[in-house]
Amino acid sequence: MHVSAKAANPRRHTDQPPAPFRAVTGRERLLKPERAPGQSGPRSVLRLFLKSSIRWRAVAVAAIFCALGLSYTIQTLLPRIIGDRLQVTAPGLHFLTGKSLERLHDGASVPYAFQMTLSSMPRGFPLQRTFDRFVVSYDVWGETFAVVEAREANKSVSHLAANNAESWCIEQMGLSSAGVPLDRDLWLRLEVRAEEPLASPLSESGLSLTSLIDLFSKPPRSQSQEWIAESAAFRIPNLKR
Repeated sequence: MHVSAKAANPRRHTDQPPAPFRAVTGRERLLKPERAPGQSGPRSVLRLFLKSSIRWRAVAVAAIFCALGLSYTIQTLLPRIIGDRLQVTAPGLHFLTGKSLERLHDGASVPYAFQMTLSSMPRGFPLQRTFDRFVVSYDVWGETFAVVEAREANKSVSHLAANNAESWCIEQMGLSSAGVPLDRDLWLRLEVRAEEPLASPLSESGLSLTSLIDLFSKPPRSQSQEWIAESAAFRIPNLKR
């Protein structure tokens, strides 16, 4: 009786198509993990980031800032109208901290660059913006702070506690409410960056607008300190006066 090779060995001859992938050992799987079709390493990570929610993007960005050693904290900014000026308070924003505070305690005068922007969408193109620089010094004996506003050299305060010095700087920032849309939501954003210490507050009596625009047009450098406060959506007619 003649038996065909196909019948004698059914596992060797089959009508099913061959498996698309060969079996791999556990060691091979560890050394070279398989990727799903369409995935290509860094591109897949970027794709996941872009598909994630705004909340998780913010968490990821904050984690990157922490890994790079940057000070990045977003606090609440509270807008208000005083006369024809749009001004702000930021109770949770404290910038006399960290390395810049250590430099102040060592006797250096530290300049802080400020930028405030008004936009019609969160972090959108600014409808208005203003810059300023405040030079802070510390009285070791009195344990108080003094501040000189660079935009107006004769405008200064002294013998202040840290919280009061910070609040005074923030209160000097303001934008004109003239021409601001009354029938749409608006957002305010305040950015503060610590700059290199100065030998004396008087050496920075003038304000270079060009240098501040250039400063805020670039991301903060590694190990630099930056503080941010943002408002919720608001409308001018609803603000406290």
